[in-house]
Amino acid sequence: MLLWHDAIVLATTHGRLIEGVMVQSLRPAGPSLRSQWLGQRIKQLRVEHQVPMAEIAEFLDMAQSTMSRIENALSAIKRGDLKELLTFYNADEETREQLLYLRDIAWRRDWWDGSTDGGQVSSFADYAWLESRALTIRAYGILVISGLFQTAEYAEAVIRDSAIQGESAHRIDEWVSLRLRRQEILTKSDPPTLDVVLDESALRRRFGGPKVMRAQLENLVRLAALDHVTIRVLPFTHTLHSGYEGTFSYFTLEEPYPDVAYSESAVSQMFVETPKKLDHLERVFTLLSGSALPSDESVRFISAIAKEL
Repeated sequence: MLLWHDAIVLATTHGRLIEGVMVQSLRPAGPSLRSQWLGQRIKQLRVEHQVPMAEIAEFLDMAQSTMSRIENALSAIKRGDLKELLTFYNADEETREQLLYLRDIAWRRDWWDGSTDGGQVSSFADYAWLESRALTIRAYGILVISGLFQTAEYAEAVIRDSAIQGESAHRIDEWVSLRLRRQEILTKSDPPTLDVVLDESALRRRFGGPKVMRAQLENLVRLAALDHVTIRVLPFTHTLHSGYEGTFSYFTLEEPYPDVAYSESAVSQMFVETPKKLDHLERVFTLLSGSALPSDESVRFISAIAKEL
């Protein structure tokens, strides 16, 4: 069985926080997580078999620079070439199935691969893809309520209030639509299990005013009743532990994908894949969950705040 490359995949968003409140300029799309994983697996096969890149390029009748671009997720590999490569390495059936499947979806485009005005934001596309493929999503939110739980009015208020000066109404509407479309995973036939811890500050920050905020909190209560959704509140009265480090989401994916986390703070945003850092985030989430109110108490806590508005 091949192991995933031990790496942190950085995905800076040039000022745009996916789950936070800052909305700034788009950046050109880079390699997606899917294509990076495929490139890593192809390179790993070559390294394990101690075959020079030049030899592989000659075998596939392509330039060495093309093979380098494939391994670095800058070019797609043809399905036929990948099948020949797997035969060359005498790959087992499980590896063949995994890599061919990964190749088929690595460069496939879906709704999340485009953004407003035809531009692309790789980090958003990767994040939405992770949500769509996750078996479980564990998340901790501080500044705002998690995007999967936002009402249209609340989402618009969050994005509009934090948009840079001069951002067009059309661009803001597009981002609201994208955020709401992510929520389709909540009602699909096989939804992921969501386990979310929300800091009390996210419940009390009144984006859009009292009416919008009350509707948003009531929506949280409704969603908490779903079998696959758990919402817990970390109140101001509960002390944070030393591992606290900002908003993050942890995605457990089906085979053949590795677990991935997305971490977001005021100064950095990144996707994390290293086992050591993933283990750390799992421990942090466990501690946060233990410090938070139980789910039933959390629902009553949210309802009480809504009644204050």
